[in-house]
Amino acid sequence: MDEHTLLAKLEASAEKLEGVVERFLDARDAFSALVEEGNPDRRQRKLARDRLLDRAIDIESAATEIEQLMRQDRDSAD
Repeated sequence: MDEHTLLAKLEASAEKLEGVVERFLDARDAFSALVEEGNPDRRQRKLARDRLLDRAIDIESAATEIEQLMRQDRDSAD
């Protein structure tokens, strides 16, 4: 893969990762607000925790895409 193509793919992947991290931080803030206000609704807190887990999985997936891209580039350069 030529360097311009690699750079374009990395930029797109980085933008995706930034968006996923922002959604994780939003979910963290929502969960934090529930905890701080002492919200007694267990279902609501569980949903907030599930959203955090989902966003963490999204981060892992986006990072894995970048890793695969870099491995593919490294392997094609050999």
